[in-house]
Amino acid sequence: MSMVPQEARKKIQSPKLGELFEAVLKSGEEPEFYCNKRFTSLEDNETFFSDITFDGCVFERIDFSSVTFKDIDCIDVIFRQCDLSNQVFDKRLLSRVQFDRCKLVGTSFVQSSLKDLSFQETNAMYANFAKAKISYMEIIESDFSFVTFLETQLKHFFLSQVKFVGSEFYQTPLKGVNLSGCDIKEARFDSSSIRGAKVHFLQCQDLVSMLGVEVVSE
Repeated sequence: MSMVPQEARKKIQSPKLGELFEAVLKSGEEPEFYCNKRFTSLEDNETFFSDITFDGCVFERIDFSSVTFKDIDCIDVIFRQCDLSNQVFDKRLLSRVQFDRCKLVGTSFVQSSLKDLSFQETNAMYANFAKAKISYMEIIESDFSFVTFLETQLKHFFLSQVKFVGSEFYQTPLKGVNLSGCDIKEARFDSSSIRGAKVHFLQCQDLVSMLGVEVVSE
């Protein structure tokens, strides 16, 4: 499997963090901004956050299954070993955000603006990036199986050892994107999306079978 070239990865801006202050994630006290906070626990079993920007924050080992996010922006944020499954970031801004060993099963980024995002060793099965605008994103050693990319704008999209099993790429140009180190079995592409992508010769059979063509040896 090919690794993401170091010169490419340098283009991804990391979260810019200042001095962090320990805090507990709780509802009821909802400022417009949470700045320079490190969250490692929840106070309430059921927590609701709306119209908030997390700026320069770190979340560690938090299970967000009892948390509801609505209209949340994230700038310079790290999620480390968190479960954000089924959270909704639709039509929001995520800039310089890192997901490190997280669970994002079914998480929605529909029509969101995503810039300088990093996914490392993350399970994002069934996530939805339909109509998202993505600029500078890397996915490293992660499971993005059955993920939807529909009318998604991709600019500087770097991949290494990513599972795209059963994922869908429609009206999502992949020209110049290196898929050679990824698992694309049963992934679906329309012709305009896959045109110009870089693949390994061993992946050609997966692509040919998708088109309904049978490969014979003689």
